[in-house]
Amino acid sequence: MRALTLLATILFLSGCGLLGGAADLTPFEVAGRYSFTEYEIQPTAESLRDLDLLGDEVSRDLTLVLTETGEARIERLRGDRVDETYGIGSYEISGRTVRLRFRDVGDLGDVLMPRSVEFDAGNGRLSSNVFLEGVNLEEVSNDYSGITRADVRLQLSLRTMN
Repeated sequence: MRALTLLATILFLSGCGLLGGAADLTPFEVAGRYSFTEYEIQPTAESLRDLDLLGDEVSRDLTLVLTETGEARIERLRGDRVDETYGIGSYEISGRTVRLRFRDVGDLGDVLMPRSVEFDAGNGRLSSNVFLEGVNLEEVSNDYSGITRADVRLQLSLRTMN
């Protein structure tokens, strides 16, 4: 009987994250409006220079919204109101990973926000490092005129807005 009680206690504590294992995040913990704090496209070819797009193609008024019901939206704010919605999709949580899947990313295209992306999550922050093949960089920025196919790393960091 003691062994059964001990086993039940260990399973309970490990599920809560109290024994070193991280507890699964809940939709209530990840729901909110997030601002982009880092958005960087890094071409893998050494001949191409790095380009930090935050503030240019991805403006500071672009936000990611995660609802408690599992919906994900990319919205542009004008002051306190939503000016435009660019992407609509859903998200799932597995442990401390939040996976977004967009049905439509509108004008952002698959480069500026991939249709599927996984984020490491916690403490009001989301971060991801995504590898994308065959990106048409010419559509991303005028700095890459003539480069229609390149492999890139997309570095994303977001934090909840207060």
